[in-house]
Amino acid sequence: MRSSEKEVLRQLAATVAEHAHSQGNVDLRKLWIKHNDFQGERPMILLYPENSWHEILREEDLLCSDPFLRSIEFDLRSRIYHINQFHDDRVFDPVYYLPMVIDEAVGWNLGVCKRSSDNPNGAYIVEPTLKSEEDLQTMMATPHRWRFDDTETRRRCETLHELFGDLLPVRPYLPFYTGSIIFRLVDLRGLTNLMMDLIDQPDFLHRVMRFMTDETIANYKAIEAAGRATSNNCEVYLPSGSHGFTNSLPRPAATGPGGAATCRLKDVWGFADTQEFTDVSPEMWREFALPYQKEVLQLFGPIYYGCCEKLDEKFEDVLTIDNIRKISVSPWSDPAVAAEKIGDRAIYCRKPSPSNLIYNFDRSAIRQELQELLRITGGRNLEIVMKDLITCNSHPEYLAAWIEEARRCVDSV
Repeated sequence: MRSSEKEVLRQLAATVAEHAHSQGNVDLRKLWIKHNDFQGERPMILLYPENSWHEILREEDLLCSDPFLRSIEFDLRSRIYHINQFHDDRVFDPVYYLPMVIDEAVGWNLGVCKRSSDNPNGAYIVEPTLKSEEDLQTMMATPHRWRFDDTETRRRCETLHELFGDLLPVRPYLPFYTGSIIFRLVDLRGLTNLMMDLIDQPDFLHRVMRFMTDETIANYKAIEAAGRATSNNCEVYLPSGSHGFTNSLPRPAATGPGGAATCRLKDVWGFADTQEFTDVSPEMWREFALPYQKEVLQLFGPIYYGCCEKLDEKFEDVLTIDNIRKISVSPWSDPAVAAEKIGDRAIYCRKPSPSNLIYNFDRSAIRQELQELLRITGGRNLEIVMKDLITCNSHPEYLAAWIEEARRCVDSV
């Protein structure tokens, strides 16, 4: 590593650390704690640029040559850009959380085969590997466990600790805890086949779901027993787009350099969604998805449910999940129906359509949409989260403008 690269990373880390210790950032963390504990002072606003980051920060402007350090540089620069340009309610802890290196064994002993388009952000087709009873037996022959590469995780943590650990302590963490299951089954079976199985092979599908549920539970219990579970009561991304700061869970404990702050599964936020079942009837969803997800979600503490699916006819069922805390209200859900169903029983996480931001940008239309949302919900227990941005259409200023409009609307409530 060149000394110039080290200096670049240290300067970037110092900038992030300075903001993380600022009073404004500390106050935001307190607001999130109140919000997540149903004592919120106002609606919270978040923006996740996601895939559009590569239109905002150019690869050719990065200075590090090593691929790993280059990814860290990109991440630090994106944080600084967010701090300076996107004045939402995102909190930055004075810690650098580094994902553990994990092989999630997504092939379930069968492998995953996807045929992609030439567009890196384009569609793909799943070539099913779970096609028969024999394939299911092959799948069930081996316990499903994630494989942790502790050596590589330790190497990465030590590298970053040497670079800027005195400025931003480095902590490995487990990125998410999900009971979704269906999204992994789609990779094995293909979405079209899965839809047909609901009618043609319900017994087969139930046996698959039973096995995947049992193994998912066993996998998470093994993770907990091995001391690998880490808190998400901190800055790390909470699916499907939020912060998990709360007084109802322990805060991550301080550990030595590069050490993970381990905890119980009951001390973490759990998550599940069924985007792939958005057009599946509530009856079939209740039979083939929700009961199995509930079994997994019982392992965890507070629960966040949903992502991009329409839940209008399913909100009441989602609210039967033990310890449900947040529910996603996607662009395809009716905001008024969601407000009526959710009420004060969970935090209402509205995801406005990014298409209205990316194309034909219109401040007045954005303002009208947000004002209507605030009128419908009364602003109670509300998050407004702009995400799923495949592109910003080379106009990052539109993202900043959306936050400005959201802030004005929230402040006027």
